Amino acid sequence: MNPPDTAGITAPAGLPLPPIDLLLVEDDEGLAELFRKALGPTGARCDWARTGQEAIAWLPEHPSCLLLLDYSLPDMTADGLLETIAQSGPVPPFIVTTGHGDERLAVSLMKLGARDYLVKDTMLLDRLPVVVGRVLHELRMQQQLEESERRLRQNERELLAIYDHTPTAMMLLDGELRLRKANAAIVEVFGRPVEQVLGLTLGEAFECQNRHQDPRGCGFGPNCPECPLQSCIRDTLHTGQPHRQVDGPLCSVKNGVAIQRDFLISTVCVDIEGQTYILVCLDNITQRKQAEQALRTSEERYRQLFNCVNDAVFAFHLQPDGKPSHFIEVNDVACRRLGYTRTELLQRSPADINSSGSTVLANAMHTLRQNREIVVETVHIAKDGRRIPVEINSHLFEFHGRQTVLALARDITERKHLETQVRQAQKMEAIGQLAGGIAHDFNNILAGLMLQFSLLRDEPGLPAKVDASLGELDAELKRAANLTRQLLLFSRRQVMETKPIDLNETLAALWNMLRRIIGEHINLRLTGATKELWIEGDANMLGQVILNLCVNARDAMPEGGTLTVDTRLVELSPDTAQDHPEARAGSFVCLSVSDTGCGMDARVLSHIFEPFFTTKPVGQGTGLGLSTVHGIVKQHHGWVQVESAVGQGSSFQVFFPSSPHVTTTAPAVEDAPVRGGNETILLVEDDALVRHGFAVTLRRLGYRVFEAAHGPAALQLWNQHRTKIDLVFTDMVMPEGMNGLQLVAKLRADQPALSVIIASGYSTELVEAQQAGGPPVTYLTKPFSAKKLVQVVRETLDQAAST
Repeated sequence: MNPPDTAGITAPAGLPLPPIDLLLVEDDEGLAELFRKALGPTGARCDWARTGQEAIAWLPEHPSCLLLLDYSLPDMTADGLLETIAQSGPVPPFIVTTGHGDERLAVSLMKLGARDYLVKDTMLLDRLPVVVGRVLHELRMQQQLEESERRLRQNERELLAIYDHTPTAMMLLDGELRLRKANAAIVEVFGRPVEQVLGLTLGEAFECQNRHQDPRGCGFGPNCPECPLQSCIRDTLHTGQPHRQVDGPLCSVKNGVAIQRDFLISTVCVDIEGQTYILVCLDNITQRKQAEQALRTSEERYRQLFNCVNDAVFAFHLQPDGKPSHFIEVNDVACRRLGYTRTELLQRSPADINSSGSTVLANAMHTLRQNREIVVETVHIAKDGRRIPVEINSHLFEFHGRQTVLALARDITERKHLETQVRQAQKMEAIGQLAGGIAHDFNNILAGLMLQFSLLRDEPGLPAKVDASLGELDAELKRAANLTRQLLLFSRRQVMETKPIDLNETLAALWNMLRRIIGEHINLRLTGATKELWIEGDANMLGQVILNLCVNARDAMPEGGTLTVDTRLVELSPDTAQDHPEARAGSFVCLSVSDTGCGMDARVLSHIFEPFFTTKPVGQGTGLGLSTVHGIVKQHHGWVQVESAVGQGSSFQVFFPSSPHVTTTAPAVEDAPVRGGNETILLVEDDALVRHGFAVTLRRLGYRVFEAAHGPAALQLWNQHRTKIDLVFTDMVMPEGMNGLQLVAKLRADQPALSVIIASGYSTELVEAQQAGGPPVTYLTKPFSAKKLVQVVRETLDQAAST
């Protein structure tokens, strides 16, 4: 019998299997040589070991081997050698040869794993190649099987790794459409581990919002035909045709909240061991869909911004020679402003609409190429020849490899008009400053005159004619004082003098004047509450509000109409107050001025309270009337609401916080009895006439007075008489680089409890001084009478004495 041929056996993948080395463990060298020759046909590579120790030393270098082992060796027996080998690793396959045919020995060796047992007799050399060849063939087959199993396991691991780590969720559904297998990515779809969804229907796994519509589960509810996943699965199941990446939304419920996600769905039939399954692949594309929608929204938003921005926007390329090309993009504002269609405008270049000339345009493009941005003013020429002053803000950037300019042209027609108005307002401001300065100086003159007048009237035994003349002079002085207050109010040097005011009484005082101003062609009506409506305010300012609103209403009715003035007390709830951004809940007095005039559109309504905004022809309005109304009302902690429509008139409603009125009033200060004293007063006033009048008045009442013309002189007197001075009376504005507040600060650094009175012709300066904080100071506004002077001095000294 020929030994089996093992030379052609290879691994399943076509690679050769590792060789199996044959070791002859035989102490008889001659016999070992005979064995080698006899085993030649097997193709095995034979090595020889004389002893068991040599065999043990040979094994580590030959992991694939077959031992042809003599039972009796010089240093050990075969079973002893096998036991030694087993202590350090697996025992290689072996065949035992022995010179004694002992069945018990053969059985024991076979139990130890011997592949065969050969007796050394005359037939040994014939049987040896057959037995060894057979065993080698078995070992080769075993190698091939192990390699196949190893590669199969490796393939399984690789496929499982791909299956479990692919970002696409994959699952197998059986004929009942229940999950039988799923990969790790399914957790992202269902939000639960794989083991928790196996055996569930898709509706149960997804927590579909419609999963309870039919007891049979997913796919049988009334809304299931609309589900893209169910549609793909059932079509593939019935027709066998696969579906590839069908885009569809799937709805689920998580923690009571409905969630919709978008997936790419793929389905295909697969046959596994005769059983048909549906392989479903799901790619969650919700974020991609959201990104695509966000991109579309962003593009639409920027397109709307491009077209809805109030400035005209132009885009054009710069040619190699620096000249601008035709426009590549324009917005709707540019087309409307210039009167071109978009197609017409895209056929033109900046040179076609610019009035500055080619040289100016070339210089601007040169500067733009150097600085990358530029702001210039020029004039655009519209299609109908209109000239439009514009401010152009241009930016240069790279777009698809070409130098591109984005230019925003702002219509500055209104700004130019406002600049003219501002220059006019600056002139008015200069006049106001001049008026304020005149009023201040006149106040000082009046202060001196009023004090001298008081001294004169206090002279005993005046003739009747003189006393009558002095009465007329008193009236004229009061008129002069009122004139200075008006000048200071005009120059904004006079602040609000708030007091309880009955709005209806204020209206009654103005009514006859309003009738004359409004004119006979307009029917003037007064309606509303007849009882007292009390607010805290400045009567002069409130009169200005009423006058401005009525004049504004008159101008809206050039052909005549009805002007209605209404007053009433209103209670605003928190819900009602939400209707206007400045409104608030509470009790308010409402002044309403309504007309039946031309009315206003939404554009005009949005600008009516802006300074200098007016719809009247040039020269017929400053645009300050309603802005003044708005400012005064804000100062009174109120607000204005306007209702108007074109051709339907307008109604202005002004809301003031109502104020409880106290009927009992204290006697006027002017009527209080005059009392003097023996205290010492430091009087600081730069106007000699005024200072002399103050000093004479105070000395007549027993006071001791030290006079100083300015701050440094006052400091000298203070250093000499500080222990005697009880009160400092100082003007606010003085020469020599020191005003009244600065002087008081130096004196109170020496004597913190010093009593101080500060006088000024500007009430705003007194208010600013009060707001600055610090120890108490009494403030007195010029001009004032002698009685007012001595009463304030006495009250200030008495208050200091009481503390």
